This record gives sequence, C-alpha cells and structure tokens, in this order.
Amino acid sequence: HWVADSGFARAVEEYLEAERAAVDDDIEVLTSYGPFRKVKEEPE
Repeated sequence: HWVADSGFARAVEEYLEAERAAVDDDIEVLTSYGPFRKVKEEPE
C-alpha cells in the first residue's frame, strides 16, 4: 500500500516487519507440534 505521510509509512513498514517475524516464529513453534513434524530418530 502507498501511504502519503512518510513518517506514518515508515511506522507501518516497521510494524509489518515485526509482524512478519512474529508470524514466522509462530509457524515454527506450531509446526513443531504438528502431525507432519520432522522427528529425530534416536540411535538404538
């Protein structure tokens, strides 16, 4: 999106960067509990 006010545009950009990082973290955590997670096999 284009925002006319450069200060507000920067604030939106910073928020979206932080939100993207938070969502990536959530995906990583939730994936580790899912049925298709990669499980390390323990040596016998």
